[in-house]
Amino acid sequence: MLTSAHPSNFPFGPGESPFHAKGMLWMGIRAYFDAKVPGGAAAVASELEPPFREFLTQMFLPPAWYDIMPILTIVEAAAMVLRVDRMEYVKRSAIWHAEQDMNGVYKALLSLGSPVAVCRRFGSIHHQIYDFGKAQMVREDTNRVDSLAEGMPEPLAWWWKRASESYVLTVLRAAGAKSPRLVWQPNLPDGKRDGVQLVRIPSYTTWA
Repeated sequence: MLTSAHPSNFPFGPGESPFHAKGMLWMGIRAYFDAKVPGGAAAVASELEPPFREFLTQMFLPPAWYDIMPILTIVEAAAMVLRVDRMEYVKRSAIWHAEQDMNGVYKALLSLGSPVAVCRRFGSIHHQIYDFGKAQMVREDTNRVDSLAEGMPEPLAWWWKRASESYVLTVLRAAGAKSPRLVWQPNLPDGKRDGVQLVRIPSYTTWA
């Protein structure tokens, strides 16, 4: 059983941090478990210690805000059940979510135009899902956009980057981009919030 993948110095337990995501994100995570993980969400929950199990199995409401940081422990439990490493799990789940979203909740927002037009929409999606930080395009060209995420909790950065990359590239391919590539630049310090180190995350995305 997984005790916790929270950083040892993280000052908040599950459900207590000031960094939140909409309930629809957590509902989507559970939907992925039920669709793609043997034994579904119950199998993932069985690998968690009680505080994380109770968090994952609570009733989520789509527009309500919920702590996002338990994802760090829940990802590890899901990867254990699937018998893959955590990065492979995050990639698989993000691709699945992108495919679902393009035909569901974000169908209009992700309506397939040019790759640049699609990239412009991701800042709006970030604002809708998370109550911390922001993501924005800072430069655009015919076959390249430069982006910047700010106010990201440092412990969450690896997960957000892997999930965002897999999601964005899936949507770009559907929009007609050939050989899309997202390159992350080194994280930059961005102050602290409630004792948690924040980072800025620059990146650029290219396609043929």
